[in-house]
Amino acid sequence: MRKSEAADGRAGDRARNSGFELRHGLATLDQKPDQAIVAVVGEGMKGRPDVAGKVFGALGRHNISISAIAQGASERNISCVVDASQQSRALNVIHQGFFEARKSLALVVVGVGNIGGALLRQLWRAAAVSARAGIRRSA
Repeated sequence: MRKSEAADGRAGDRARNSGFELRHGLATLDQKPDQAIVAVVGEGMKGRPDVAGKVFGALGRHNISISAIAQGASERNISCVVDASQQSRALNVIHQGFFEARKSLALVVVGVGNIGGALLRQLWRAAAVSARAGIRRSA
């Protein structure tokens, strides 16, 4: 028996066992509507543990929940399942995490009068929005 035939036999056994478990109530499948699969695919991903960290870290920082995670055996693909309403946002967030460099801005306000005071109030109000966008600020 060749190695591939043995692997096929084990896969068939697993499939039959899964069917048996489902038919006899030993296992259940949950169905969750309105989900989307987001996949990150690239030749340069193999052997790089930072890729998964970047993907899931970016999604977590932007409060995008993940329902399921899978990685291909070739390590060239990481997939996750998100709410369909968050699909575009998830794609943008992941893209930003890999391809857009973080930028910083140093701002000094001297002689805070009416205009400078109004600017500082606007900046403080926008702090929550900035944090969600990944912009760090220091006082």
